[in-house]
Amino acid sequence: MTTIPPGGDRTAHGLQTGSGVRDAVAPGTATAVDPVVAATWRAGFAALAASDPADSPGGAVVSPASLLVALAMLAEGADGASAARLDEVLGAPGQERTDAVNALTAALARYEGDPAAVQAKELPAKPVVHVANQVVVDDGWRITESYLARLVRGYGAGVLVTDLSSAAGKKRTSTPG
Repeated sequence: MTTIPPGGDRTAHGLQTGSGVRDAVAPGTATAVDPVVAATWRAGFAALAASDPADSPGGAVVSPASLLVALAMLAEGADGASAARLDEVLGAPGQERTDAVNALTAALARYEGDPAAVQAKELPAKPVVHVANQVVVDDGWRITESYLARLVRGYGAGVLVTDLSSAAGKKRTSTPG
């Protein structure tokens, strides 16, 4: 995945963003936080249950929150049966879901930091979380302004457009930095 530093030129890296800024939703004001949290637990347990112990004999690690955010960002562009199924899996529909995920991820902001600060021999006094959400699509898809606006307002995210069939495109989606 391409990491763009704060203030960096997002368009130079193929990242499209919508106009506006991220909405600030407090956890106490988002009406669907409880069902979305419950859905996150279900997704985490389902991911663990689906893991093959033979593939990871030392155990499995999943990030239910990452899964939830990724699906919620995809749901922003879904319609029809796909939207209904995503709403079901995510625990809430439309703006209720967006506000709940926004509030939950915003609650992590107090722990935002550089993951490189975490060293095995000397852990930081305060936990460190770095959230870097984005949607990645093949360059053959058309991204609408309304979808980009929903991503930036609800998640502070954009869309990375790349040729997923090329070696360079595959590297951009799998290599940090």
